[in-house]
Amino acid sequence: MHPLFLANQFDDECSVCVALLHDVIEDHGDIYSLEYLKEQGFYPEIIEALTLLTHQKGVDYLDYIKAIKNNPIARKVKIADLKHNLDVSRNNGVKPPKYDIYLKALSILEND
Repeated sequence: MHPLFLANQFDDECSVCVALLHDVIEDHGDIYSLEYLKEQGFYPEIIEALTLLTHQKGVDYLDYIKAIKNNPIARKVKIADLKHNLDVSRNNGVKPPKYDIYLKALSILEND
């Protein structure tokens, strides 16, 4: 339900698509690829945002966040993603293991 929760926060087609697909490549890259999504006709803006939102192995997390900051679609989707992931009510009040780094990431994305 996480992608649907994020998608419901946006009112433009590209942001909704990116919110729905933001974890697909990272979590299911063995089945779906950015190339596959291009072949399916997704707009270049969507592919660009999804490329940025796909955290590549070996890339420092905060460097990944800093790269997202420059893309308006990826930035707003990642902010929504982080806020939802930081919501401790989703886990009976238990903070996620990456809570502190998520707070740092949110600060980077929300501040210019």
